[in-house]
Formats: sequence, structure tokens, C-alpha cells
Amino acid sequence: MSNNPFDPQSPPGPQPPQGYNPSAYTGAQSDYGAAPPYPGAPTPYPGAPTAAPSGVMEPAPAAAPYGYNAVPQGQNTMAVVSLVFGILGLTFLPLVGSIVALVTARSAKRQISQTGQAGAGMATAGVITGWIGIAIGVVTVVLVIIFVAVLAPLYNY
Repeated sequence: MSNNPFDPQSPPGPQPPQGYNPSAYTGAQSDYGAAPPYPGAPTPYPGAPTAAPSGVMEPAPAAAPYGYNAVPQGQNTMAVVSLVFGILGLTFLPLVGSIVALVTARSAKRQISQTGQAGAGMATAGVITGWIGIAIGVVTVVLVIIFVAVLAPLYNY
């Protein structure tokens, strides 16, 4: 007898103890590899794939065909325009961008109240940035006028 494990003449390897029943520790043979459920286990979400008794996963039900589910209405475009011009009124287009933001925000709020679209927050942000832009623009114009009025007498042309 040799110690080669591949030799058919060698004695068999270690054997499990007498009375050992592996199915007693692993559960039924059809649930091989599956963890036993624990108390209070959450139920899967609706439409989740479930394991059939054979252990094969079943696919989730197909989605409804195009056009059958009610799709929520998107953002109001005027609200987006209002917010964009409100930001532009604070940066690159003073006064003009702010006035456009105020006009489009008013229109957006009216449309949102009629259609129920999303975007009321953006329209409100457009109003706020529009008024801030107008205030900054007016203060800037007043300061420029005062600056020119004070400095003009100092220079004799």
C-alpha cells in the first residue's frame, strides 16, 4: 500500500462519524444552499422574483405596455427659464435677466396652478433672484450716478 491518494489500492480517506446526518444541519435537500428564514423576515417587494419550489427563480411580471401607466408631468419649462434668467440677472445680464426672470416666473406660477406640473420652487427662486438682481442693479446705477456727480466738478475740461 502506498500513500498516494490517487492510487486505487490506497485506503479511503477520513469518513464522517457514525450517525452523522448532513441533511439535519443543512435543511431539506430541495433548499440546498438557501439560508433558513429567520423570525420577522421582511417580505419581498411587490413584483420581486421568487424561488419556485424547484429552486428555479421565476422572472418578475412584465411592466405595463407603453402609455398605460400614468406618467407624472415634468417640470414646468417657464419655471426653469425663470430660474436660469434669475441667476443670469445676478451675474452676466444685470437688470435685463432679472426682469425676464420676474416675467417668466409669474407665467410659470400661473401655468403650474392650472396644470399641476412641478416647478413651483424654481419659479419662486426665479422671483427671489429676479428681485435681488433688480435691487443690486438699481443700487449700482445710483452709486455710479453719485460717483460721477461727486467726481465731475473735480475735473475741468
